[in-house]
Amino acid sequence: MKRVQVYYNIRRGDYSVRQSGRVIDHVDSIALSDVRFNVAPAGRDKVRATGVKNVHATVSGYLDLHAMMKDWNCDYVAYNPFKYDQFVKITARAYDGFDATPVSSADYVELMPNREIRAWGVK
Repeated sequence: MKRVQVYYNIRRGDYSVRQSGRVIDHVDSIALSDVRFNVAPAGRDKVRATGVKNVHATVSGYLDLHAMMKDWNCDYVAYNPFKYDQFVKITARAYDGFDATPVSSADYVELMPNREIRAWGVK
Protein backbone atom coordinates (compact mmCIF):
# COMPACT_ATOMS: atom_id res chain seq x y z
CA MET A 1 0.00 0.00 0.00
CA LYS A 2 1.30 3.46 -0.87
CA ARG A 3 1.38 6.48 1.39
CA VAL A 4 -1.36 9.08 0.83
CA GLN A 5 -1.35 12.84 1.38
CA VAL A 6 -4.47 14.45 2.82
CA TYR A 7 -5.33 18.14 2.85
CA TYR A 8 -8.42 20.18 3.65
CA ASN A 9 -10.15 21.32 0.47
CA ILE A 10 -11.52 24.80 1.18
CA ARG A 11 -13.75 24.93 -1.90
CA ARG A 12 -15.40 21.55 -1.28
CA GLY A 13 -15.43 21.67 2.54
CA ASP A 14 -13.96 18.19 2.89
CA TYR A 15 -10.61 16.42 2.69
CA SER A 16 -8.88 15.57 -0.59
CA VAL A 17 -6.86 12.35 -0.59
CA ARG A 18 -3.90 12.36 -2.96
CA GLN A 19 -1.71 9.41 -3.94
CA SER A 20 1.20 9.52 -6.38
CA GLY A 21 0.32 13.14 -7.21
CA ARG A 22 -3.33 12.47 -8.14
CA VAL A 23 -6.46 13.09 -6.08
CA ILE A 24 -8.09 9.69 -5.61
CA ASP A 25 -10.94 10.53 -3.23
CA HIS A 26 -12.78 13.18 -1.25
CA VAL A 27 -13.87 12.27 2.29
CA ASP A 28 -15.46 13.89 5.35
CA SER A 29 -13.09 12.08 7.74
CA ILE A 30 -10.15 9.72 7.48
CA ALA A 31 -7.79 7.74 9.71
CA LEU A 32 -4.06 7.34 8.98
CA SER A 33 -1.14 5.52 10.59
CA ASP A 34 2.61 6.24 10.51
CA VAL A 35 1.80 9.90 10.01
CA ARG A 36 4.00 12.82 8.95
CA PHE A 37 2.92 16.47 9.14
CA ASN A 38 4.28 18.36 6.12
CA VAL A 39 4.45 22.09 5.41
CA ALA A 40 6.12 23.52 2.29
CA PRO A 41 7.88 26.69 3.48
CA ALA A 42 7.63 28.43 0.08
CA GLY A 43 3.87 27.86 -0.05
CA ARG A 44 3.44 29.03 3.55
CA ASP A 45 5.43 32.20 2.82
CA LYS A 46 3.33 32.88 -0.28
CA VAL A 47 0.11 32.59 1.75
CA ARG A 48 1.50 35.02 4.32
CA ALA A 49 2.60 37.49 1.65
CA THR A 50 -0.55 37.43 -0.51
CA GLY A 51 -3.28 36.32 1.90
CA VAL A 52 -4.44 33.84 -0.75
CA LYS A 53 -4.57 30.23 0.49
CA ASN A 54 -2.96 27.38 -1.44
CA VAL A 55 -2.25 23.70 -0.84
CA HIS A 56 1.06 23.71 1.01
CA ALA A 57 0.30 21.67 4.15
CA THR A 58 -0.55 17.96 4.13
CA VAL A 59 -0.90 15.08 6.53
CA SER A 60 0.64 11.97 4.99
CA GLY A 61 0.35 8.36 6.10
CA TYR A 62 -1.18 4.99 5.38
CA LEU A 63 -4.94 4.44 5.36
CA ASP A 64 -5.85 2.73 8.62
CA LEU A 65 -9.39 1.55 9.20
CA HIS A 66 -8.44 0.25 12.66
CA ALA A 67 -7.23 3.65 13.89
CA MET A 68 -10.77 4.99 14.35
CA MET A 69 -12.12 5.05 17.89
CA LYS A 70 -8.87 4.53 19.74
CA ASP A 71 -8.84 5.49 23.42
CA TRP A 72 -9.77 9.09 24.12
CA ASN A 73 -6.31 10.08 25.39
CA CYS A 74 -5.41 11.92 22.22
CA ASP A 75 -3.63 15.15 21.44
CA TYR A 76 -5.11 17.82 19.22
CA VAL A 77 -3.05 19.10 16.31
CA ALA A 78 -3.63 22.24 14.24
CA TYR A 79 -2.03 24.33 11.55
CA ASN A 80 -2.54 28.01 10.78
CA PRO A 81 -0.02 29.56 8.36
CA PHE A 82 -0.56 33.01 9.87
CA LYS A 83 0.31 31.89 13.42
CA TYR A 84 2.63 28.88 13.14
CA ASP A 85 5.47 27.73 10.89
CA GLN A 86 4.38 24.08 11.11
CA PHE A 87 1.74 21.81 12.60
CA VAL A 88 1.48 22.17 16.39
CA LYS A 89 0.06 20.22 19.31
CA ILE A 90 -2.44 22.54 20.96
CA THR A 91 -4.20 23.02 24.27
CA ALA A 92 -7.41 24.91 24.92
CA ARG A 93 -5.52 28.21 24.87
CA ALA A 94 -3.09 27.45 22.07
CA TYR A 95 -5.01 29.13 19.27
CA ASP A 96 -4.42 32.38 21.17
CA GLY A 97 -0.70 31.73 20.81
CA PHE A 98 -0.08 29.86 24.06
CA ASP A 99 1.05 26.29 24.66
CA ALA A 100 1.61 25.35 21.00
CA THR A 101 4.32 22.71 20.60
CA PRO A 102 5.64 21.91 17.07
CA VAL A 103 5.05 18.33 15.87
CA SER A 104 6.43 16.39 12.91
CA SER A 105 4.86 12.94 13.17
CA ALA A 106 2.40 10.68 14.99
CA ASP A 107 1.53 7.00 15.21
CA TYR A 108 -2.16 7.52 14.33
CA VAL A 109 -4.29 10.46 13.25
CA GLU A 110 -8.00 11.01 12.71
CA LEU A 111 -8.99 13.96 10.52
CA MET A 112 -12.53 14.82 11.58
CA PRO A 113 -15.37 16.53 9.63
CA ASN A 114 -15.09 19.77 11.63
CA ARG A 115 -11.39 20.18 10.62
CA GLU A 116 -10.33 18.76 13.99
CA ILE A 117 -7.16 16.67 13.97
CA ARG A 118 -6.86 14.04 16.71
CA ALA A 119 -3.48 12.36 17.10
CA TRP A 120 -1.95 9.53 19.13
CA GLY A 121 1.78 9.02 19.69
CA VAL A 122 2.68 12.57 18.67
CA LYS A 123 6.40 13.23 18.20
